[in-house]
Amino acid sequence: MSFDAARLCGLLSLLALSAMSALAQAPSALTPYPRASEYQRHINPLEQGSLPISPPVRSGGETKSQYRLPYEGAVSVIQYDHKNDDSPLLIARHYAGELKARGFELLTICEMPCAAPDGTADSSMSWRKELDMTGKKLDLYRFGNRGLYFMAYKPDAVAAVRVGQFGDRPVSTVKLVQSASLDLGPLQAWIALQQAAPKSAALPPPPQAAAAAEPPAGPPRIVDVAPDALLAWLEGHEQQRVLVQFTSFDANCGHCAKANPVFAALSSRAASEGTVFVRSSWQPWTTVGQSPLAKRLGINGLPSYLLFDKGKLSKRVNGNWDEATLKRELLD
Repeated sequence: MSFDAARLCGLLSLLALSAMSALAQAPSALTPYPRASEYQRHINPLEQGSLPISPPVRSGGETKSQYRLPYEGAVSVIQYDHKNDDSPLLIARHYAGELKARGFELLTICEMPCAAPDGTADSSMSWRKELDMTGKKLDLYRFGNRGLYFMAYKPDAVAAVRVGQFGDRPVSTVKLVQSASLDLGPLQAWIALQQAAPKSAALPPPPQAAAAAEPPAGPPRIVDVAPDALLAWLEGHEQQRVLVQFTSFDANCGHCAKANPVFAALSSRAASEGTVFVRSSWQPWTTVGQSPLAKRLGINGLPSYLLFDKGKLSKRVNGNWDEATLKRELLD
């Protein structure tokens, strides 16, 4: 073998080893949500791009995120299809729990449905432009419409998770970036911007007719009943009006953390006399997906509220709502 040929072989071997090393650095995928079907996977051992850290808005004739996080590193992107009866919120919380277990800090960019400050409609097309840095290799529809978006980060990695709706079924895209030189400065600056007080206050609104005063709040009046004991408890209270909150105290359930004090306040109002307030919770929140009670009552996400009047289900509200809305929709 000539000297040039030997040098060429050595160079090719070195390149092959470098490629194998780069592939080994690619971030490992998260555990899929139960019953999810992988639609498409993209692995790039070295990619340069940026991730959106704010919802897309209209600007200069196009829709794009105003705040972005540049990166250069190993990238893994997987797109999933989910069953029609799966809950997008549970899918998102599944990913959040996986990332939290890996040491990531979580940051919600927009809840479902994602809304930009200018009212830009949430669309699969907008998020494809934001997250597909590989020349339109990812499927447009698997970003989904009317969805949510959150990020997770640590010193050497960042994740972007989009969960939306494609027709009648949920879809999701999970993008993981691993880089030893990741600059989290733009992300931290955006967090500080959201927490900063406004520089000037808006003009006060015109005077409004005085609303009826809420009755004074007392201590919360909530009966905690375990999920596996709830049906028997309800049978023993068939003559009463019972409002049940299905929730969790798992720190990874962000919507539950917001909803729990609201339910406590609702239970404390004197106007709620005659209603029994019950709380049934799962720890960790992800176990709700395997609960026979949740399947029987159609609980697809947390928090959820069911009102039983003399033993019969009469009203249902899903999601995180303020006290006034819960009172109007469930108790009035």
